[in-house]
Amino acid sequence: MFDPTQYTIRIASAGQAEEHEKACFEIPYWRCGMNWDQFLGFGHEETQAEWVKDNAMLTWVLVRKDDCDGPVYSILATHRKKALIKPRFGLEVIDGYWYNITAVVTPIEHRGHGYATHLIRLLHYVLLNPLSPGDPPSPIPSFPIEWGSPPPPVPSYLEDAIPRPCASVLWADIPMSFYENCTIGLTGKGYEYRKEWNSRLVFDLHLDNRTRTVEGQDEWDLIYEEDLEEIKSILTESTKSNINKSNTSSKSLWTHDPSTNGSLTFIRTRGSFIVPPPKWKNTSKPLPLGVRLRSPKDEDGEVTAIVMFALENFLVEPRLLLTYVHNLQPDQVRSLLKVLEDVVRDTNAPWTQGEIWGFNLSNPSDSWVKELENMEDRNVKIDIRDGIRSHVLGVCNYLDEGAEMVDHQMWSWV
Repeated sequence: MFDPTQYTIRIASAGQAEEHEKACFEIPYWRCGMNWDQFLGFGHEETQAEWVKDNAMLTWVLVRKDDCDGPVYSILATHRKKALIKPRFGLEVIDGYWYNITAVVTPIEHRGHGYATHLIRLLHYVLLNPLSPGDPPSPIPSFPIEWGSPPPPVPSYLEDAIPRPCASVLWADIPMSFYENCTIGLTGKGYEYRKEWNSRLVFDLHLDNRTRTVEGQDEWDLIYEEDLEEIKSILTESTKSNINKSNTSSKSLWTHDPSTNGSLTFIRTRGSFIVPPPKWKNTSKPLPLGVRLRSPKDEDGEVTAIVMFALENFLVEPRLLLTYVHNLQPDQVRSLLKVLEDVVRDTNAPWTQGEIWGFNLSNPSDSWVKELENMEDRNVKIDIRDGIRSHVLGVCNYLDEGAEMVDHQMWSWV
């Protein structure tokens, strides 16, 4: 019988981090066809990535209080992300942070006893007050006496690496009911799931014949690595402006900040670490990361449509993934599809379909979805991600009651 008073959470030691790698490798789906040495190489590449800098990615373990350097009973990783927050009754957007939780795994011999659930329950308190986890901020429920003594403070060198967040988020590959039970204390909520956060659209690409450009047709520019700083700046300013216009009289709103290191191209970059690289990839040429369409100025200033995509990906689906769609208009959809098909042909990528997440059919900014849906030759399928290996979005908010994440697109996935 699991006794929570006997266990605590800590930052993984080097040896415990190796146990995490081994436990992840035990899950065939997570290997992506790699052998152990290749999987270790994949992990090494990730340690050099933008999203790991400044201790933004940390590994946490559940251990016995009387043997903190000993065996681990459950393990996970957190990715620190920047947030743009408009507080309830707030007049302007403020900067903040949130955490993506990923790679939650329990060694085979310890599964089924509630260790992972307790690890995440403890994690809430550490993220909210890393120097004194037993003293959470209001209105977070008190640390339960039924769990024994609170976790110890994090090492002092990590104090600045764990700022208090507005939320933690995960993308479940197991039934969300498990994470709903990962509550804040005994009376708080766990991870909330809503169907409208988990929309998915799949459409066919037409790759047989390259169509000729017609005079007056939209001309999209490819986005490469050297363009990213400009793209991040455009998206951050637009995101900040949009959330600032929102009414927060009833609840706080927050969203992922596109300027977060490595976030905008996370899926593609992580996919490029897979060993060996896919046969279709020409490693001597950079792959495009997205496209943009510059439009004339209107009353709100220059309007630029931007679509980021991932030609390579890790653990999503064998499709062209449209990870971030910004300011796309219905009359631009046909020309967008044409340029996406040109990209797939020119790179020799094997994708015959595209996939998009996180749109809202009731939102005027997503009116382009209806235009795509009405194209009968695209065989469009719209559904809700749910169940095993579906990357179902769940959110645990730490702000006021009802606080909400407002962008649910694929780029935020880890």
